[in-house]
Amino acid sequence: MVSEMLAWRNFPCQVTIAARNENAADEIVNLIKFTSENVGHTFHISSRKINLDSVEEMAEIISDIEPDLIFNTASVQSFWVVSELPDHISKALWTAGVGPWTACHAYPALQLMKAIKASGVKTMVVNAAFPDAVNPLLKGIALAPDIGIGNVSNICQPIREAVSQILSSDISSISVNMVAHHYVGNTIPSEGHAKGAPYYLSVKNNGEEVSQDMLPHDKIFKHIKTDLKRKRGKDGMFVTASSAVRIIEGFFGDKTIAAHAPGVRGLVGGYPVTIGRRTFDVALNDDISLSDAIGINEKGQRYDGIDSIQDGYIRLKQESSDVMNALMGFGLGGYHISEVGEVSAELVQRYQALRSKHV
Repeated sequence: MVSEMLAWRNFPCQVTIAARNENAADEIVNLIKFTSENVGHTFHISSRKINLDSVEEMAEIISDIEPDLIFNTASVQSFWVVSELPDHISKALWTAGVGPWTACHAYPALQLMKAIKASGVKTMVVNAAFPDAVNPLLKGIALAPDIGIGNVSNICQPIREAVSQILSSDISSISVNMVAHHYVGNTIPSEGHAKGAPYYLSVKNNGEEVSQDMLPHDKIFKHIKTDLKRKRGKDGMFVTASSAVRIIEGFFGDKTIAAHAPGVRGLVGGYPVTIGRRTFDVALNDDISLSDAIGINEKGQRYDGIDSIQDGYIRLKQESSDVMNALMGFGLGGYHISEVGEVSAELVQRYQALRSKHV
């Protein structure tokens, strides 16, 4: 979706889709070429086959291309696959959170970051695979991607739209400054509240703070659930993809833009950021410190099933491990980043065994 959006916006770049499935990549490349030409753009795009298990092969490809930016979307297995299971089982697995599946997102990112280091190429790295947790996990071995996409960003535009409608103000006058872990942005649209997960939110209308006395957050969140429903799951990935486009275009633009992103320089959770040409930074309001923002997200990660991430080691919340053990026979309480290859392989094996019993 990101390449399609860049093509339709006539973004001036050369894109190489590196994929495990060469035929599928070629089909995507041709689709993007044809659709961009239909809207009057010639988009320069090609594909390369990669082997995520070979750091050496990936390093050679990176050295050959010398990309200015690498956008990683690879996962061993996406978390949404649990929706394939019968409803009562998938709902039970959802209660464990995405945290227990972190290894599936971390392994490809680890391999990629090793390959970039081996190639010697200086490039920006934007990670789409659960960056709230994967980026800080990789930070423990000094291999964190620069920044992530989606998650906190996905809820900021609905908040702006809700405030605009409730206050009858033009959306261009509404600005948001938010700190939140993945769980918050994923929960508000479906529940109408954050289910107790911590977050920081500042909303301004024409530069003036909109206080909770004037407009409580609960009212904003309820409006999102009831009046601003959208497609979710795979069909709703356009929202996440559009946040990636904003980040990517920002890195090559001449103007500094405001955005939100998770995993900034390996920080846990999501933050407001400013992005310019190959530069970026956390952009918090004056009433919250970076240490306080980090504290919010360290508490917030527990709602995603993660107890802590420190020095390259992820410790899962006990309740989440218990759910995974009861349903899949996988009760691992934590692991080091160096173990994510083995852990992700076992997770997939256990999931497939569960799936074969019920689907």
